[in-house]
Amino acid sequence: MPTLPNAVSTFFDIINGGDIPGLVDCFSEDAVVRDERRSHHGHAAIIAWQEEVRAAVNFTATVVDIVGDEVQVNALCHVEGNFRGSPVKLEHRFTMAGEKIQTLEIV
Repeated sequence: MPTLPNAVSTFFDIINGGDIPGLVDCFSEDAVVRDERRSHHGHAAIIAWQEEVRAAVNFTATVVDIVGDEVQVNALCHVEGNFRGSPVKLEHRFTMAGEKIQTLEIV
């Protein structure tokens, strides 16, 4: 299994209980996150998205498979928590811009 880029690995550390403001180190300034039919553009919106998620749901995301290269990384995750339908498998589709995440789509 390929290894995750540092920004992606740090992203998973943060969403699993790490310091949310640290997301700015993972994402490019003009990054976009698409999750649950909503788009979040830029650092402030991405931090607000993750704060909203954490306030609403307690969960853990465990990467179970990785496919990709230095530009496109798809991580299949086992996500378990206090939400309807738990546990689920969700694919996190990352597009990288150098060392930073440019886009993330969670499906």
